[in-house]
Amino acid sequence: MSKTTRLAGVLWMLLSTASYAVMGAGTKHRPDDVGRQDTKDKANHGIVAGHAYTIKACVEVRSKGETFQLLQLRNPW
Repeated sequence: MSKTTRLAGVLWMLLSTASYAVMGAGTKHRPDDVGRQDTKDKANHGIVAGHAYTIKACVEVRSKGETFQLLQLRNPW
């Protein structure tokens, strides 16, 4: 198991057991995106670069033999 995989597992454990805590997440700012609010500054999944989000929920969903770890985010803007 790689170090990244182990760290991801630890992070997921912390997120999923800290439902009582106020949690947030953010994305790395890209200098070429300063002042842009069009669709080009969003990744395919709608997350804006250099932006902050509130983590509302953290759940595991099982479907067709696979487990998916999902975060529900809230955009404060």
